Amino acid sequence: MGKRQPIPARIADEVLFRNRNVCCICHQPGVQIHHINGKHSDNALSNLAILCTNHHDEASAARRLTKNLRPALVRKYKLNWESRVALEQEALKRKSWKVPRDSYQIRFEIKKTVFSLSTVNDKKEVDRLLDYLYNWHLLEGQRRCILENLESIHWVLNGDQISQIAARLYQFFWEYVGPKTVSMDKSGENDLARAFDLLSGFGLHVALFDTRTDVIKKVVGAIVDFLEISIFYNRTRLVTKGLRVAKEFRKHLTEHVERKADLLKYCRIVDSGLSRIQNLKKKRNAGSLEQSNVWR
Repeated sequence: MGKRQPIPARIADEVLFRNRNVCCICHQPGVQIHHINGKHSDNALSNLAILCTNHHDEASAARRLTKNLRPALVRKYKLNWESRVALEQEALKRKSWKVPRDSYQIRFEIKKTVFSLSTVNDKKEVDRLLDYLYNWHLLEGQRRCILENLESIHWVLNGDQISQIAARLYQFFWEYVGPKTVSMDKSGENDLARAFDLLSGFGLHVALFDTRTDVIKKVVGAIVDFLEISIFYNRTRLVTKGLRVAKEFRKHLTEHVERKADLLKYCRIVDSGLSRIQNLKKKRNAGSLEQSNVWR
């Protein structure tokens, strides 16, 4: 085993702050930073959980006869606790604002937040709003409401906003780490289909108004993300829909990009994503994906 790399101080401070310096499971002090996937060189915030010594020992143990804290379960505790902390911090920022609990109030708060995305050009502020929406998804299961509202405003977004949303969209489907770990019900399928609809709208918008390489890469990357989930979960209807969205995006680019050099560059981006998906489909059909337990 290689030498363990220390966690950079700024990352350690950030993950401790997001958890209020307490265990994300029992909310007790006296904590350690745990690498969820077991790779001590992976110091991404998404891979770091704050655990007390007892829960850290349990998460690190390789016991077969007892149900220890598996990575997927630790991740759920982490996301649930961090989202609660974030919402309470947001409430403190707004001073007199109270976290809504009524379903109508929650949906209104989500709609108001989504619509405010179109008025914000600062990237950090867009990320903050997306974090806020993500927390509502985690706490109240409002993914569908978020997707519906995003779909209703995509025409008033600019390329930078679309790029940031597309890059973060897969996070709203974090639970689908693999069919061997988490199943996907009809509601999940419908939400994935709606995500493809949203990306279809993004593709047309970008082809018409903002054909920048970085924006196109983000939209194609998001389509590929959801196609990968669909393939790993063997959802033929969703795979067909996602491939159609990618091909329609390519068609829109062909119809609206005038410079041949730019068109060739953009089409290569789409074709590269489609090639990756075709290879994944072949592996799935050959049964070589069966040993994989996670899609990312």
